Amino acid sequence: MRRLALCLLLALLLLAAPVAAEEVWEKQLGEKITAVATDERGARIFVGTESGMVYCYDSAGDTVWSQTLAGEVVALEVDGAADHLLVEIGDRARIESRNPDTGARVWSYTSSEPRCMTLSQTDGISAYALGTSRWMRVVDSAGTPGYHGDIGFTPTDLAISGDASWFVGAAGSDLKLYALAFPDWDTWIANVAWTPWTKRVSHTIAGSTDGALTNYPVEITVIRGAGSSSGSTVYIPDCRADFADIRFTAADGVTHIPYHLESVSGSTATFRVQIPSIPASPDTTTIYVYWHNTAATTTTSDPDAVYAVYDDFNDGVIGPQWSISKDPDGIVQETGGYLELKSPYGNTESRGVSVFSPKLTGAAHIEASVKILSPYDSSDSNRHSIFECSGDPGIYSDYYHPTLQRHWGGYSGAPATLDTFVKHDIYIIPGESTRWIAGSDWDVTSTEYTSSGARFMFKTGVHGLRTAYGHMQIDWARISKWTPNEPTHGAWGPVESVVTLQDTKTLDGTITNIDAPETGDWVAVSTTTKTYIIQVTDSGFGTVYSADRTGTPYAVAIANNGANAIEGRNILADIFRIDGVQTGTYTAGGPVRTVA
Repeated sequence: MRRLALCLLLALLLLAAPVAAEEVWEKQLGEKITAVATDERGARIFVGTESGMVYCYDSAGDTVWSQTLAGEVVALEVDGAADHLLVEIGDRARIESRNPDTGARVWSYTSSEPRCMTLSQTDGISAYALGTSRWMRVVDSAGTPGYHGDIGFTPTDLAISGDASWFVGAAGSDLKLYALAFPDWDTWIANVAWTPWTKRVSHTIAGSTDGALTNYPVEITVIRGAGSSSGSTVYIPDCRADFADIRFTAADGVTHIPYHLESVSGSTATFRVQIPSIPASPDTTTIYVYWHNTAATTTTSDPDAVYAVYDDFNDGVIGPQWSISKDPDGIVQETGGYLELKSPYGNTESRGVSVFSPKLTGAAHIEASVKILSPYDSSDSNRHSIFECSGDPGIYSDYYHPTLQRHWGGYSGAPATLDTFVKHDIYIIPGESTRWIAGSDWDVTSTEYTSSGARFMFKTGVHGLRTAYGHMQIDWARISKWTPNEPTHGAWGPVESVVTLQDTKTLDGTITNIDAPETGDWVAVSTTTKTYIIQVTDSGFGTVYSADRTGTPYAVAIANNGANAIEGRNILADIFRIDGVQTGTYTAGGPVRTVA
C-alpha cells in the first residue's frame, strides 16, 4: 500500500502544473538585448546588444568586463569552461574569437555572406557555416581551419557536440547529422584558402625484385562511382567530375607528389603518379589519394615533373627539349596541337627533317602518339623514323613500302596503320633487349639494343636526298623510368573522412533553432510546432522526445547530458525534462528571443 501511495503521489506531481522560475537578479541595459550565452557552470554570463556592446557578468551579476564592437551582436557562443567565446557581428558579417576573461580578440573571420555559428563546449572547436554557399567551416581555438567544404545544403542553424565528434544542421524541416573526425593535421595535407581536403584513402605499393626505385611513375585509375577498390583502380564516388580535386601524397600524408592526369573518359581518369621512393621487394611503401576540396577547382597535373621527357605540343612553340636538324626544304612546326614533320614531294632541294630528344640512361619506356600520313606519290620512295636510339634499335618505314615497318637489324614484315594516330611504345633495357609496340599493328621483342640511352628521333625523308619524302604528326611524346619487374599494387585502405553524413530526420514544422550540450549526445530542437530533445548515437539519431507547442519560437538551449532544455517561445521561457515533459516556466516582459 505504501508503494501504491508513493506511485500515486509521483503521478500527481508529474501531472501538476509547471512551477515558475525564480528571478535572482536583473540588469537594465537601456537597449535591445540581441544575444546571451553562459558557460555550463554558471560562473560567466555573456550578453550582447543591438549597439554592439558585449558584457561579461559573474554569477552574482557583477560586471567582469565590457567591450564595444563594430556592429550589432547577432550571436554569442561560449564553451563550458568559459575558455573560448565566439561573437557574431551582423553588419560586418564578422565572427570573432575573444578571451572570456578580458574580452580581448584572439582571431576573427569576415565574410560577405550570412552564416550561423556554434561552438563545441569542451575543446574550443568552433564551427560555423556560410549559409548561401552551403559551406561548413570548422576551426580550432587558435583560428586554424580544420574543415571547410560543401555539405550539400544551406543550413539555417548548426550545433556541434562538446567533444566535436558530430554536428547537426537545420534545413527547413530536416535535421541532418554529420560525424566529425578531426585528423592530425600534421599528417593531413595543408589547407587551400581555409579549405582542406576532407577525404583520403591509403594505398600500398609493393617493391620490385629489380631493387629499390626512386621517383618511379606508377599508373592509377580513378573511377568516379561506387565499387570495390583493387589493384591500380580506386573508386571515389564524390570527387569532382573533372577530377580536379584529386591529389597524391607520400606516406606521411603531407608531402605532395607529382602526378600527370593522363586522360579523362566519362567517369574514369588515368593518372601517372611519381612515387618518391619504393623499397626493394618484399618491402612496401604507402601513398595517399586525397579528394573532396571545394577550393581545388584546377588540377595540379604536372607531366614535366613525372617524365624525363614530355611534350603535348599544345602551346605552338617547339620546346627546348627538342633538337632540330633539317634540309632547306624540310618543314618542322608545332601547329594545331601537333608536332608536324614534312619532307614535301616535288621540291628540287633536299628535304630531310629530324627532331631529337635528350637521352635517358638506364631502362626506359618510350611512348608517343604518331600519325604517318599516306605518301604524296606511291611511285617514289618515302622514309619515316618513329623511334631511333642514336643508330641503335628503332622503328622505321621501309623506303618503298610505307605500309610496312622494320626494326634495325632485320625487316619485320608487319603492316602499319596510316593516316590514324597510333600509340607507339619501346621498352629498352640497355645492353640487353628492346621491345617495339605499334598499337595493335605489331609487338616484337628483339635482342637488338641500345648501349647509350633511350631517346626519340622523329624523321621524315632522308637528309641530302631529293627523292625521299614523308609526312608525320606527333600528338604527344614522353620518356619515363621503367624496370622490367615493375612494382605491384597492394591493398587500398578504408576511406578516411573529416565529415560524413550519418542521418537525416524530418520533424514537424520548420526548424528555427538547435543546440547541443557540453557533455552527452543529445540535441534540443525548436520548430514552429514542437520542441524536441533527440538522442544522437554512433549510427544516427536515436530516441526522440517531443512536446507540442504554439506561438513563435525564438531560441532553445540544452543542459549537460540533455538533462533539461529551455526554450524561448513568445514571452515565455519554458523548461523541459529530457523526456519532453515541461517542468518550469517563466513569463518575461517581452519576447524571449535568446536563452542560455
